Amino acid sequence: MKRLLPAILIAVLVCTVLAIHTHQDLLIEQIDQFLSREAVAPAVEEPGPIVLHESLELPSGPEGEPSAAITDIPTLARRITAGAATDYARLEAVYDWITASFAYDLAKLENMKNTSDFGFGAAYLLEEGKGVCHDFAELALALLTALDIEATYETGEVYPVPGKSELHAWNHVRVDGLWYAIDTTWGAGYIVEEENRFIQKPRRLYLTTPEELFRLHRDPEYKEEREQDYRRQMALQADPVYLSEYEQELLERMNSFRSANDLPRLLQEQRLLETARRYAARIADRAINDEEYSLDGLHSELERLAPSLRFSAAGMCAFLQWNYEPASPEQLFNQIVQEQKEYLVDKSFNAATVAVVCRGDLTVVVQIYLARF
Repeated sequence: MKRLLPAILIAVLVCTVLAIHTHQDLLIEQIDQFLSREAVAPAVEEPGPIVLHESLELPSGPEGEPSAAITDIPTLARRITAGAATDYARLEAVYDWITASFAYDLAKLENMKNTSDFGFGAAYLLEEGKGVCHDFAELALALLTALDIEATYETGEVYPVPGKSELHAWNHVRVDGLWYAIDTTWGAGYIVEEENRFIQKPRRLYLTTPEELFRLHRDPEYKEEREQDYRRQMALQADPVYLSEYEQELLERMNSFRSANDLPRLLQEQRLLETARRYAARIADRAINDEEYSLDGLHSELERLAPSLRFSAAGMCAFLQWNYEPASPEQLFNQIVQEQKEYLVDKSFNAATVAVVCRGDLTVVVQIYLARF
């Protein structure tokens, strides 16, 4: 079971003002907020036939095999690990399938004292498509046991956030003489306590060694650090995606805000879009590598473009967010209003360009405001 700090972590904020003809100094504001012990528990007996939850997406069988619903653990285990050549690869396949297929059951968590109202273990998880840590760990144990891979069911106290402890369940797995540890509950995603909801976010961070999982379970600050490192690693492997629909909606929201405040509308300066996107991608790259950045280069480029674009002054802002799920245009706009309102309410600006780029869990927004003549 897992708790989560606020889902949106604002990592960097940069604002810059440019006066083309007076060459006034750049104003930059930056804010950085980033974020083998032996297994002893006995294996449980393999459960009997199970009727699967109808909405659960199951691995397809070999070519020519009927697509009838899988109703037993051994068949399910073979389907999940089809094509895996080693026991470790089969372990990975089981871990990945569980963490990607099942949600955390918040209702069951809230009513743990009334367990008669809910099912139990692997059967419950498969039937409902959701469960708590015991259900996750029991399903992992059953699947691995069906594959003749030695595994145990582990329980103990964990500390998901500073100052809070809870009972938890996970597994140890022996492959080729080495012990591994898997926590398929924490590996499946995050609980946002403030909103009482679960975010499905499967990741390999919790397929590790017993020693590493012990520290992740017992040291919440270390866990948070490793979570952020893992997110940076995933973002580094992701290609930048430019969100044109977000760009358009943000400009529309900015103009609605200005109209409501008796300010002139901002015309879209399409000629600067690729420039703004390029700098948004640079910011994303530096943030992923935990490096500082500035908008100096964009300042110089706008000075060069001033005569052809016919503007006398410009304002530049950039911010980024690490999100466990994609930020909405509304969330991004709210941050503009809360932290970069200065340029939005400046009536001397009559044109703007907005660029939005996403890489993994990272979203970057760059705004350019122009006083055109």
